[in-house]
Amino acid sequence: MKINTPTKEKPELTLKYDEPEINTGEDRDIINLTGFIKTVSAVPDWTPRTFTEQFAIYKNTTTYRFYWYDTTNNEWRYSTGA
Repeated sequence: MKINTPTKEKPELTLKYDEPEINTGEDRDIINLTGFIKTVSAVPDWTPRTFTEQFAIYKNTTTYRFYWYDTTNNEWRYSTGA
């Protein structure tokens, strides 16, 4: 990614970064997200104050749900995993 046009006074500035690794294997299920995202045993009812507080994994003995906070409607939404 080029940041500026090179001149005599300012050399070209280039940012280099590695492509992120995306796991496309069978272990992409919601159970593997625990430990990276806050795990709760009750449905989220707080109002998030930071970006990371907008996500939670709810789990009990039989149910896994990935919750995210919908900032447009100010409510929690979820998707159920197995």
